[in-house]
Amino acid sequence: MSTYRSSNDGSTDASLKVPSGKGARIIAAHVGLRSDELVDGASWVFIGSKKSSDYHSEMNSTSWLQWLEDLVLPMLRDGVLVIDLAPYHLVRNEATRPAASMFRKTECADCLEKNNLVFPEWGPNWRTTCTRAVLKQRADENRSTPRYLVQGLAARSGVTILISPVAHPELIPTEMVWGTVKMSLKRDNVTFSVATLRSMVEVEFVKITGELWARYEDHSIKTETYYRAVDAVCAEAEAAFSDYRTMTK
Repeated sequence: MSTYRSSNDGSTDASLKVPSGKGARIIAAHVGLRSDELVDGASWVFIGSKKSSDYHSEMNSTSWLQWLEDLVLPMLRDGVLVIDLAPYHLVRNEATRPAASMFRKTECADCLEKNNLVFPEWGPNWRTTCTRAVLKQRADENRSTPRYLVQGLAARSGVTILISPVAHPELIPTEMVWGTVKMSLKRDNVTFSVATLRSMVEVEFVKITGELWARYEDHSIKTETYYRAVDAVCAEAEAAFSDYRTMTK
């Protein structure tokens, strides 16, 4: 019997008593390969302790990076890892953080000194004699490309990080895995037990076969190809419109 309907003779209430949903939740992370379905031993499943509606509040960069280093990256050596724009995915490497527009003079000076960008001709008292505007301009002219901690960690295993655009889960195969797993859990967890739910997650992961993963991956590739084609058509239309406006001036 599913969680959605029940039948009885009208004399009893046979419907499931669904909880309010304000209790603990199961949080899971996993990674898949086209040649090897969901990677065996790479799952990360735990029971969340907070009752926030946003599960991201349970995650942090330190634990996520540790999971990657211990379980994921060794199995993806020389591969590509697609991630989204979750805050804990994109913690910047402070060594590559550019001078912010709101930096004070001392912060601009620290940034220049840390990156060996101080001109010798400024002299030994440059921190005092140079204005903030001069220091900020020097920092902006040598702005480093921002790097994320996950990129440095992945590079040690020869793994390339590919960051998907915001609000496009259809470009990430694991998002489709979550949809499949969540629907199965919603149907089958009739006891509404968190402990039971946690054990069921691993069972559902096993059901994500290599064939199913390949279908999800093909869907993402097909969708991205379509988006790129649309972008090309839009660029051509914009160029043609710009040429027309130039000719009619």
